[in-house]
Amino acid sequence: PSTPSTPIRGPLHLLHSAAAAVAKMTAGAGPPELSNEQKTKLYEELGIWEKGYTIGIVNYSITIFVLSRYPQYFWIVHMVKAFVFLPWRFVRFVAKRWEWYMLEFCYFNTYLTVICCVLAFLRVTFDIENPLHPYNHQLIRTGFAFANGALLWAVVMFNNKLVFHDVDNTCSVYIHLSPALLFWSLRWGGGFGPALIEQTWPDMFYVCPDMHAPDARLDTMSKALWQGSGSCAG
Repeated sequence: PSTPSTPIRGPLHLLHSAAAAVAKMTAGAGPPELSNEQKTKLYEELGIWEKGYTIGIVNYSITIFVLSRYPQYFWIVHMVKAFVFLPWRFVRFVAKRWEWYMLEFCYFNTYLTVICCVLAFLRVTFDIENPLHPYNHQLIRTGFAFANGALLWAVVMFNNKLVFHDVDNTCSVYIHLSPALLFWSLRWGGGFGPALIEQTWPDMFYVCPDMHAPDARLDTMSKALWQGSGSCAG
């Protein structure tokens, strides 16, 4: 989403500040040296960004591992991130009076994925029916089209960056990219087709008319996005 940009005040900024302080002290008498208070603040700030960077690397690694090795469980990863990033962003945006940005199209597509996954899980696990169940197949195809269309273009248009130690940039990448990865994992099953999804989560995601077809082969480039070898054309 096109949210106002804020400067990233990370370790590089702190190092520039420290260098400026050293240069200032160099102009006077005595050896250039940071005060104990400046050193403590610098170490604390660098430690915070170091932890954030580490969490970002772990997040990225888990995403790639699950998506490539266990794509049938990626919807769970997507859900966990939604319950972390979306409330976090709401709190930060409310403080800046930007909360209305969370009502635009990109957010609604992410909300759709969260709501539908929760309802599908409750239906299959606890036999709790919902009014969206009859439209399972149509909703998945609609979400697939939105996520692989406007949302993916938004990554380029809004110049999204995967900055590990910055929660706002990471959240923007999640909102625009994760739904596309979710629908890709449901549609193609990591190359094993929807049969893998159906075997792991029976009757939970109605992706294709024949959920047991391998459907991992692409006949033509025109079928690369959804249709595949033909068993999921309906």
